[in-house]
Amino acid sequence: MQGNFRPYVSHLLRNYMGDDKFFSSITQFLNENQYGNVNSEEFLQKLSVISGIDLTGFFLGWVHQPGFLNFNIDSIKQVAGSNNKYKVTFKQNLFNIPA
Repeated sequence: MQGNFRPYVSHLLRNYMGDDKFFSSITQFLNENQYGNVNSEEFLQKLSVISGIDLTGFFLGWVHQPGFLNFNIDSIKQVAGSNNKYKVTFKQNLFNIPA
């Protein structure tokens, strides 16, 4: 579903923006839009203006696309000569994409 703001995306957005910028921007956004409605595009535009960060690329990758990103562990291999170090390989793909 395009434009569906998935719950885990908020954590990724927080990491993308940094804690201080994320929380201050979200607080300001909520204060300015109290009791109102916005769609994902309006949220993107308003949050970008408030934060001073162009969030277009983030929203294109995480919100405005069909399906959602899925990460799977492809392999886990112990590093030679180490008892507690491992090399983990991930595979990224889109999941639940409409045909």
